Amino acid sequence: MSNIVKNQHYLPKFYLKGFCDQESKITIFDRERGEIRFNQNPQKYAVERYFYDTDSKELKKLFEKWVILYPKLCNIINIDDKQFIEHFFNRLETDIAKLFETILNDPDVLYDQKNQSLIAYFLYTLAYRTAPYRNSMDDSYNQFMSQMKERNLDENMIKKISEDIGMSSGAKSYQLEKLFDIDSINDFDYFIKNNYSWYYAIVEDTYGLLTSDNPALNGILHFNDFCFPLTPNFALIFRSKDPNAKFISQDIPHGNKLILSFESVLQYNRANLFINYPYKYIFGQKRDIIKYLSFNSIEKELLKILNVNKH
Repeated sequence: MSNIVKNQHYLPKFYLKGFCDQESKITIFDRERGEIRFNQNPQKYAVERYFYDTDSKELKKLFEKWVILYPKLCNIINIDDKQFIEHFFNRLETDIAKLFETILNDPDVLYDQKNQSLIAYFLYTLAYRTAPYRNSMDDSYNQFMSQMKERNLDENMIKKISEDIGMSSGAKSYQLEKLFDIDSINDFDYFIKNNYSWYYAIVEDTYGLLTSDNPALNGILHFNDFCFPLTPNFALIFRSKDPNAKFISQDIPHGNKLILSFESVLQYNRANLFINYPYKYIFGQKRDIIKYLSFNSIEKELLKILNVNKH
């Protein structure tokens, strides 16, 4: 029982570490409570108890197509391990953490095809694995059920419709199915590698990039221009190859490199932290979060009524 992981992070710990200060602390803006918290331990955030735990029946269903396509996976996938998904993500995070660390020191490794496939897979899973995503699906399902009941449909009809939209087993099962839908994974890999130009970006201004507990959403929404920050001063930028596409940033690349202006950082933060997106926390450096709230007209009023907690 000592190997059981109770507190499971849906946002990798290594990722939040990139936004910590020199004392390994991070600043949080809690949108639900409207408060800033300084000097926080990042390990206390983006975590849920037993979040990915499931049973052998569901695991078998999730990986049924995988083992047909890749029979050798039978020796790796342990359907009797109810925490197999948590362990799976731990292995993925170890690999991607090493790759991101390498990219920070040598950005040219970004253009290796195997590295791009690993990044594509990481972004795909990160878009679907979070608590905000599950909660949004749960809200949608509850709204759907309420509408069906208002129409006085019988239970069999409601069940059939639920099965047709893939929500018959609830939000968690739907989320896990999306996470391990091999066709969707391959489609995303092809799309992001063939329809986008990949850049690495440096921030030289005093205003840095922020992130959230749902940071990869713009990737699966197929934005023409989206930013995935690795630190307040370094990001991966994906721009559509469509010659008619309009971009969030007007900065001109120098080869594969972008130097982000103050305006670009401001606009990328706004795009990634769009007010209607499902996320609970904004993470970053103290000065950057305060600047973001003061610059953003939608959130500006929140800054006036913040309950600032420095503990």
